[in-house]
Amino acid sequence: MKLRLEENSIRLRLSPDEIKILYSRKKLMERIKLSDSNYFDFSIVIGNHEKLVSAQFSNKSLVVHISQNKANDWISSGKIGIEQIIKSEDGKAISIIVEEDLPKRKKAVDK
Repeated sequence: MKLRLEENSIRLRLSPDEIKILYSRKKLMERIKLSDSNYFDFSIVIGNHEKLVSAQFSNKSLVVHISQNKANDWISSGKIGIEQIIKSEDGKAISIIVEEDLPKRKKAVDK
């Protein structure tokens, strides 16, 4: 799983295998470990959440929550991903994107 953070955007990219794991286990987590006590976790959790998509950060961990209905719609639709705009506590718009990480196309060989 890849994480990309920009000014007001959280983007998670998952391989097709990771999407299958997320859908079956309802959770996918990665850890960036700099030392035993210095790390950062990020995860996606599917469940019976009130909001379709939400995010929270606490205790060195970023968690993106996706409602079961939203996950079902995404997986069954064949769409590349989902995007939801949420409001931060101070009212700023934040884009949350969860999408399939498609393989790069091979470039044609120059002759």
